[in-house]
Amino acid sequence: MQLVATRLRMYTLPMKKTTSGFTIVELLIVIVVIAILAAISVVAYNGIQLRAENNKTIVAANQTLKLLTLYKEINGTYPNSGTKYACIGSGYQGDVCFSSPSVGTTAEVNATFNTALQSVGTLPNGSTKNLTMDNGNIVAGLSFETGNKMIRYHLEGANQSCGISGSTGPYTYGTVTQCRIVLP
Repeated sequence: MQLVATRLRMYTLPMKKTTSGFTIVELLIVIVVIAILAAISVVAYNGIQLRAENNKTIVAANQTLKLLTLYKEINGTYPNSGTKYACIGSGYQGDVCFSSPSVGTTAEVNATFNTALQSVGTLPNGSTKNLTMDNGNIVAGLSFETGNKMIRYHLEGANQSCGISGSTGPYTYGTVTQCRIVLP
């Protein structure tokens, strides 16, 4: 019997060694899944940034409305900028928040107007990111139109919600939404 067992051992195939690790296919699947997750998070992050910039402008427009209303209650009239348009706040590129090359009109940061608003509260700052409308106008943040007693603010993206009760709009100019608040 022992002889048979010995001969059987001679003719049996050696056992395969098991190796641990990943196959190339498994590694490729993991890489593809990671790439898909990264792409999704980049798109989500960009959307969050856009909403944050737009919300910053909406909050600033609402604060400006309150400041202008308070200023009028105290002084009997809205502040006069001495110009047709005045940028509300600061930090705009070249101190310009509105530029219409075809008409030659600009709105600039106006120290007189901003100082008047600061006399009743803290001056808000909306987004200062330059946006280009489909008509070629370059806009950013908020401006006040002295003659029409109107706040204009601009949001990135078409058909965005103006976010303030009583505002008019949205008026879409390509990838820019304009909202207006006409003061009484």
